[in-house]
Amino acid sequence: MKAAWRVVGGIVLLVLGAGAGVGVDRLWLARREPAGKAGEPDEGAKGAKPAEEEDEPEPAAMVRTAVARAGALPREIRALGVAAMPPTGTSVEAWPSDVLVMQVMVQPGQMIQADAPLLRVEPTGQARAQLASAELARQSAEKALAETQKKLEHGLATRGEVLAAQAGLDDATQKVEQLRSMQPPADGLLRAGAPGSVSGVLVQPGATALAGTPLVQITSGTPVAMIGLEPAEASAMQIGQRFTLRGIDDRATHTWQAHLALLSPVVNPATRLVDATLEFDDGPPPRPGVALRATATLGEVAGVVVPREALIPDGNEMVVYVIRDGAAVRRAVTTLFSGRDEVVLAKGCEAGEHVVISGQDQLAQGDTVREVTTPQPAHDAPSDQSGGDSDGR
Repeated sequence: MKAAWRVVGGIVLLVLGAGAGVGVDRLWLARREPAGKAGEPDEGAKGAKPAEEEDEPEPAAMVRTAVARAGALPREIRALGVAAMPPTGTSVEAWPSDVLVMQVMVQPGQMIQADAPLLRVEPTGQARAQLASAELARQSAEKALAETQKKLEHGLATRGEVLAAQAGLDDATQKVEQLRSMQPPADGLLRAGAPGSVSGVLVQPGATALAGTPLVQITSGTPVAMIGLEPAEASAMQIGQRFTLRGIDDRATHTWQAHLALLSPVVNPATRLVDATLEFDDGPPPRPGVALRATATLGEVAGVVVPREALIPDGNEMVVYVIRDGAAVRRAVTTLFSGRDEVVLAKGCEAGEHVVISGQDQLAQGDTVREVTTPQPAHDAPSDQSGGDSDGR
């Protein structure tokens, strides 16, 4: 009997233990779930934004602007060139007979005076042999003439024979004189015929220079400025146009005044520019070979002036963005003249309007913007606008 009660008691304890385990497991699972699971929004409400986010305006673009002004820019023509001797002032020193160059006494770029020694030369062996042969021929002609005259006295020769002998002597004498005149001077020095600058030495010591071969090139006269103009700019030029020139180095401070003397009627196919020659006014000109920057002013171009960076290309036209009531307004503009920093507009923008000069490539018509206005420089004196050109767009 006691054994039966023990079995029943074990079963009861087993049932109670299982029930307690199930209760503890449910309590543990309930604590793991989010407390507010029951309050989650449904699927339709998940994508909705709070009312505050829906009412917030889109952020405005930050741009930099400048104020368009009514004014004028000087129409300046700029060109590059070099100081050089005019082609008509170039001469070549040569010698009419073969010579052997013994010494070169000048160098390129050297300034020389008239009659300055250039080369020391000697006649070649062939030239000496030709002169010696001509001397012998003249001596023979003299003897032949003397013998013919004696024969004439004795009636053994005619007057025609005497005249023929005299003609032979004259020819021989002329040949000797010609060869002697072609011989180098006694001191062997070939000298300059005019003052100038040595632009080239065309022979070397020890070389044999044939008759008539150029030996030394000399330029004389006053240097000129040779510049190249854009074809569109050259069409506005007239002979006598004033130019200011300075060294191409930005540190150069000395300037020269010059005027347009020659203007080529055609475009140089090598440079695609129009060649122009400027003659310097009073004062010492620059040395030949100095690189120059030339500037000429052709009046002023008036209109609405805006910074050059305000313009952006859009297909075949130029546009600017103007700020109106806090929004960007696109305007197509027509330019009259472009300088280095500013342009003159014919239409599309009015003086006093704010034009965008930074950030406009990210704008579209009607975009809201926040602008920072750039202070305007003083324009009492004409600004240095280099490389100007007329666009006419």
